[in-house]
Amino acid sequence: MMPLTVRKARHLFSEGLLSSKQLCLYCKNLLVAGEDVWGLNAFANRIPTEQILALAEEADERIRNGRALSPLDGIPVSIKANMAVDSETLTAGSRILGEGMQQHTPPVGYDADVVKSLKEAGAIIIGITTMDEFGMGSLGNNCSGRDPTKNPLPYLQEMRIVSSNHNDESLIKIAEALKRSSEQIHEMHETVLNQLSKDEMDDYSPGGSSCGSAVSVSHGSSLVSLGSDTGGSVRLPAAWSGVTGLKPTYGLLSRHGLVSYASSLDTVGILARSSDCIASTLNELIKRTDRTRDSNQEREHGFSSSLLGDQNDQKIGLSGVTIGIPEAFCVKECDDIIRLAWTEAAESLESKGANIRIVTSQELSPEVLQVSLAAYYVLVSAEASSNLARYDGFRYGISVDQTEALNKWEETNGSFSLLEHQFAEARSLGFGPEVIRRILCGTAVLSSDRFHTYYESAAKLRALLTKQLHSSLEQCDALLMPTSVSLPPKFSQSMEPMQVYANDVMTVPASLAGLPAVSVPVRGNNNDTPFRPAVQLIGARMTESKLLEIAAFLETPQ
Repeated sequence: MMPLTVRKARHLFSEGLLSSKQLCLYCKNLLVAGEDVWGLNAFANRIPTEQILALAEEADERIRNGRALSPLDGIPVSIKANMAVDSETLTAGSRILGEGMQQHTPPVGYDADVVKSLKEAGAIIIGITTMDEFGMGSLGNNCSGRDPTKNPLPYLQEMRIVSSNHNDESLIKIAEALKRSSEQIHEMHETVLNQLSKDEMDDYSPGGSSCGSAVSVSHGSSLVSLGSDTGGSVRLPAAWSGVTGLKPTYGLLSRHGLVSYASSLDTVGILARSSDCIASTLNELIKRTDRTRDSNQEREHGFSSSLLGDQNDQKIGLSGVTIGIPEAFCVKECDDIIRLAWTEAAESLESKGANIRIVTSQELSPEVLQVSLAAYYVLVSAEASSNLARYDGFRYGISVDQTEALNKWEETNGSFSLLEHQFAEARSLGFGPEVIRRILCGTAVLSSDRFHTYYESAAKLRALLTKQLHSSLEQCDALLMPTSVSLPPKFSQSMEPMQVYANDVMTVPASLAGLPAVSVPVRGNNNDTPFRPAVQLIGARMTESKLLEIAAFLETPQ
């Protein structure tokens, strides 16, 4: 597959080697082959090809006339299923909002602010990606009425990869490859499927909850995808799917049009092939965000020309940059391959001029860090219980058959009112087991006899963790730690809910503190696995530009 970035696509456009129409058609053909041949299950809705190509032709006309709307003009992108796209259904991956029943569910009729910004920038949406229901999940297997979303990396390992060197010869080869017919792409996918052994075809998790977004970028069916991050839902799938993922500062981007899960933590995130792709996308979203709504007023972000690709600037090194290595993140659950990658990433940054500083356990407490995971699940469950109360089958969500509900209610001998019974029936039918688990947990911790013991204690611990992280970042430009404690597991591995929750131990702290964080794959494949470890950089509020510049030094050719 093509390790194509936004910058490289723009260069192909400007050289006349490729058109937006050709690129969008290639990506749509990849999407179809990935879904129909490999069964990736990355897309919930596919935008009609005719609609995509009409928009691409308009973009080509603008580009030819030197009137491109932005660096994203004509670039194919995908959107997570919990963000409103006017012509599509808004399901958040849940049956209660019509997931699996899109043909009977009307389109939402408006765009989320971030989606509107992408459209204004000329980006072309090619599909709506799958997700764990309401963003609750870390594996990509909590998708209502759908099979789990598959990690594409075992399949992609079999694919021939074109060199990513940025020169005329490689660009010509890439342009030729991007003009393959749908039949050729379909045949390539079938060939790979036939080459894989039974063990290699044992499906791996891509991470969640932005599973479809990560897979769409990793597979190549979109160059950029918007996801959402509550406790790691962009960074974990980015790590496990081999792409770069950014969770911006809480409040930097508007949440209008994003289905709420935990409102004090929900953040629109970006997944792409590289940090410069993310920088270009974030720059456009910031410039076009409506500041009168629920987004942060601090809008100045000085992205360097080397990140935005406006000039052919070379990276100038990390002299004067201090990278903190927190001892608290050295948890026993961390696999050896992840520890080694963490060490090598620190050494790589040091070799490029950065100063490495150990953040001691006195500065950032391991005890606070470990308990923060429990605090996170108390807080998000409480907020989810409140936010999801609206889906009752009357105001929002699918409703149950009235006659059937009446008959069942009569069988209960009236232990509940008919209205309460209808609520329960609609929610039992519409919500999956993980969502029900968190609603029940949230309802419990918000009850009068548990509020002070659980919710209030979790809020205090969140404040303490935030204080310690802010204090640590006063001495460092960024903190470096793994994104995940392990490589992706197979779906065939039986995992208890608590084991799944433990995947978030590395990503939750940045979310609780509202800090920006970016996950970067850092090391080439070894012979035993198609997966690469990933590290995470956390910065102070509104330092996305600095984080992405540091991340660019960690990125390796794919």
